[in-house]
Amino acid sequence: LRGAGPELQLQMKCLAGGVGLLLSSLLIAGSIHSLLPPNSLVIPLIIAAGYLAVPASVGVAILRFHLYDVDIVINRSIVFGILAVFVTAVYVAVVFGIGSLIGLAGSPWLSLAATALAALAFQPARSRAQRAVDRLVHGRRTAPYLALAELARRGASDPMSEELLKDMGRMAAEGTGALNADIWLRTGEEMQLAASWPESKSLGPCTLETIPGNIVQPVLHEASAIGAISIFLASGIGLRPAELQLLRDIAAQAGILLNNRRLTFELMKRVDELRESRRRLVNAQDTERRRFERDLHDGAQQQLYALKLGLRQARIESDNGRSHVLEALEVAAESALQSVKELARGVFPPLLTVQGLQAALGARARSSPVETTVSAEGIGRYSPEIEGAVYFCCLEALQNAVAHAHPSSVRIELRQRSSELSFMVTDDGVGISPKSSADGSGLQNIRDRLDVHGGRVEIRSGPGQGTTLTGFVVAEPIVV
Repeated sequence: LRGAGPELQLQMKCLAGGVGLLLSSLLIAGSIHSLLPPNSLVIPLIIAAGYLAVPASVGVAILRFHLYDVDIVINRSIVFGILAVFVTAVYVAVVFGIGSLIGLAGSPWLSLAATALAALAFQPARSRAQRAVDRLVHGRRTAPYLALAELARRGASDPMSEELLKDMGRMAAEGTGALNADIWLRTGEEMQLAASWPESKSLGPCTLETIPGNIVQPVLHEASAIGAISIFLASGIGLRPAELQLLRDIAAQAGILLNNRRLTFELMKRVDELRESRRRLVNAQDTERRRFERDLHDGAQQQLYALKLGLRQARIESDNGRSHVLEALEVAAESALQSVKELARGVFPPLLTVQGLQAALGARARSSPVETTVSAEGIGRYSPEIEGAVYFCCLEALQNAVAHAHPSSVRIELRQRSSELSFMVTDDGVGISPKSSADGSGLQNIRDRLDVHGGRVEIRSGPGQGTTLTGFVVAEPIVV
């Protein structure tokens, strides 16, 4: 008893309890023997209860604490006993029951039919009997091969399911008889709790060495610990070698599943980082556009305006012989001033900031070399980033249509539906093939701008059928 482990100690305590009850019953029977009548049944009953306590304690030690590891023998014995009863019942019911009803009792053909029916029903009956006996003998400890088979099946059918990790914890707990099982996933240098069964926990990150639990089994992939399975056992309960091997086998199969999940998380993180990088790039470009427009307005535009006024004043004060030269210079300054204004509006139109998308696109449409109309439905004001993205996407589509499709007219439509803002640029030009539209840098610029805000773009076109470019972005109008 002193040298035994926790599980063997419990087995011996069960046996000691049974023997103790036997000795107690004998002592009680001896003490009260003289007080009872000679033919009394009390003494035999007390002694019989004491003797029955010994096999009862052995049964508890076998079924609850796996004494002698005979639970497998008991399992198979009960299963085949049930099957023997089932086959006999089927045969008797067919041969004698149905045979008596139809007057063919004892017929060899009826015996052959009963044998065939029992053979067809044998495998389904065996499966059901095995599951029932597993629950009876093992309790929550599912047969190891069933746990592994179910884990492999779920992993093959849906390797990225959120429920897969919980199922993995359930299989580990039921296969080992644990009270609780946790699945851990490595993220960086730490282990994060990915799933817990039967109840969810709130455990902070830790290292492989500090994971809580009675037994912690690392999950390896290519000799690297990418996670772990930890289980909590009832007080004084240990794992048999077969159950420990089962936990290792589950961890071995979990290696591929956890690695796929870890790679997916890392890929999603990289996608988020890429999207954030694009967002910073586009915001930096828009900021630079605004700065350039401001510099043009406050610098070169103001200087040209001052030069124009100076030339006008000089022309007024000059004599008639030199006035035509100054007048020509004034016209040139006015032309340069208008060019700078147009350039400033194209870099980042102040009208977009002041009045929004519909006004800015309308002003741009009026200066387009082809007939361009702008319509809006449910459009309000949006964040500067959303308005800038949609404006420049429409502008890019309009410029591409004018440059490549040679249309006679272009239509720009803006719509707000639920929480989605969409824009549609349609021309009646020569159209483009899907391949050429996919390869264009203009379309890629539109995709990049929309992707920053989680949007998407679609193109419908064909030779001689015109082109329709539609963009979608999640956006809610804001109160200005």
